[in-house]
Amino acid sequence: MIRRLGWAAATCALVCFVGCKKSDVAGLALSPLKGTVMRNGKPVGPNAQVTLAPDSGQDITITGLTDAQGHFEIHTSGADGRTRSGAPDGSYTVTVVTPGNESGVQGGFEQITLPNKIEVKAGMGDLKLELPGK
Repeated sequence: MIRRLGWAAATCALVCFVGCKKSDVAGLALSPLKGTVMRNGKPVGPNAQVTLAPDSGQDITITGLTDAQGHFEIHTSGADGRTRSGAPDGSYTVTVVTPGNESGVQGGFEQITLPNKIEVKAGMGDLKLELPGK
């Protein structure tokens, strides 16, 4: 009976440990990250894609898609196919691909790599991305 209780306690401890783990992809802890894309004081969206390319060269994909107000939330996907909300801490080059026109209708696009890198850190506020004017 005591042996069974020991196994039960060990199993419960393992489940609690795994269940309480911070969100991760490819072993990297992720911090929630969201923001807004603007151009000439107006929101860019819907359907503009925000991509963060890690300077570390990690094999991960980090993207978000804007809504009509230019708001986006970042998600990270690893080589294992898992996708989670947030991004790992680090330095990134930001690229935004805008839809065909300002109403979000597809057909033609514009790809813009922002000149300044961003530094993602746990607890940082929302990103404000300003695209160059047309």
